[in-house]
Amino acid sequence: MKCGRDIGHEDAGPDSRGHHTVARKDTLWPITRPTQAKHMILRTYLDAWLPILGAGRHAHEHVVLIDGFAGPGRYSGGEPGSPLIMLKAYLDHSAALDATPHFFFIEEHHERCEHVRQEIAALSLPSKVDVKIIEGSFLDEFPALIDGLRTRFGQLPPTFAFIDPFGAEEIPAALSTPLLEIPRCELLVYFPVGFLARFAEQPEFKPILDSLYGGEQWKRALATPDFETRKRILHDLFLAELQKRVTWVRSFEITPAAEAGGNTYYLFFGTGSQMGLRRMKDAMWRVDPEAGQAFRDSTLADHPVLFEQEPVKGVKTSIRRSDVGFRRPWPGHSAYLQPAPERVGVRSRLGHRCHVLIISFTRARDYHEPLNGARTVQL
Repeated sequence: MKCGRDIGHEDAGPDSRGHHTVARKDTLWPITRPTQAKHMILRTYLDAWLPILGAGRHAHEHVVLIDGFAGPGRYSGGEPGSPLIMLKAYLDHSAALDATPHFFFIEEHHERCEHVRQEIAALSLPSKVDVKIIEGSFLDEFPALIDGLRTRFGQLPPTFAFIDPFGAEEIPAALSTPLLEIPRCELLVYFPVGFLARFAEQPEFKPILDSLYGGEQWKRALATPDFETRKRILHDLFLAELQKRVTWVRSFEITPAAEAGGNTYYLFFGTGSQMGLRRMKDAMWRVDPEAGQAFRDSTLADHPVLFEQEPVKGVKTSIRRSDVGFRRPWPGHSAYLQPAPERVGVRSRLGHRCHVLIISFTRARDYHEPLNGARTVQL
């Protein structure tokens, strides 16, 4: 859950200028389905991250988890917010974890701080779990926290930071720290590309965009009147900014139903670990079993279910290919796959037990890897 004052977030409602805000007086608010999708990615990834870095003979002594916009910890309908999701991920693995976990929850809204404090006090946490709630602005507290951790530990322990503000102003503060330049430190950050594409020409957003992109190259997006092209340019430029700091970058598109044609945003994930990239792809596949690339709330009811828990007599499979380009053959094959901008759909009905391989490819130039993901399911 998030606090904040400003733009483009799916948990917010429109104000008179078309911006999106949660009223400053609101302590709790209803959850949305895009937020639930985002939380599924968060939880699924932490279920993999914690055992890899905190258990076994290669376990680290400490791990750090940061929620930069913690909010009250719970939604008005009773659903857990991101701080509780992060803590629950640890608790569900705690028996097997050797590392000492350090949780830091930043929140500038006093009532929300008190609410998340009460929620955490109600949990039965092991004595070695270190939880700190930091009341203050992310812009001030996050850089100070990273500096303090480096002083305390000498070098940052494995760190996962979830940065999910209501707007874009705070994102440069996360990128200005050395977090992503330190081994085993990772970032999952919200990026409101739809909002920025819509309002980039307004003068008050120039300082934000200059800071986000480290200069004025974002103005290239203004040269096109096409909204989707403008979003793609802003997306790709931000991805390039992250790639200056970290080896592996992955983005996931989220389009709230109320914002069709409007405030699409992305979750960007940055990591120095190829294993971390693979685990994040797994988490994204949980939300989008067809391609692992997007959640569109407006089409959720019609979204195909490709991975059933129980055997079924018939199944439709959809294999999509978009902008495919490989520099090396698929293992076991001598042919190269060439770019194919059109979408190719394959449908089949299977009436017998078999293995179905679902493969989706992504742009190698965006994500460093040509293969987006593959899954096999026994039917």
